[in-house]
Amino acid sequence: MDGYGISNALRFKARSFQYYRRTGIVSAGIKDIIREAMDRDYRKSRYARFLSGLSAYVEKNYGIRFSDDTPPWSLTEIFLDNIYDSIGEFIPGKGDTVVDVGAQFGDYSLLCSRYYGCSRVIAFEPLSGNFRY
Repeated sequence: MDGYGISNALRFKARSFQYYRRTGIVSAGIKDIIREAMDRDYRKSRYARFLSGLSAYVEKNYGIRFSDDTPPWSLTEIFLDNIYDSIGEFIPGKGDTVVDVGAQFGDYSLLCSRYYGCSRVIAFEPLSGNFRY
């Protein structure tokens, strides 16, 4: 993104947060918002807190512990957005056998084995980067 695009994005963000602050939706000041947008270390620390909370949520509610380097979008999709709950065919019964082809990070495989109680889960992941997780 060029300087002009960043400038416009920050202006839009600033106007939005000024509105939210006036209406009481958020209490942060505009300087805090700009600092957050520009400060990479601050974003990283906030992101790390989000990941820690997400992992704890999944462990508490589903009984599944993932490694710290598992991509968060994988956990978000399965455990926060519950994408499989909306498609009945993806919810196996207790004792079923599930074959997960293209298992990526194993999130659905673990959901089937530990949460849904499948007796057998066979997972395949051909991409070495994903398989490593």
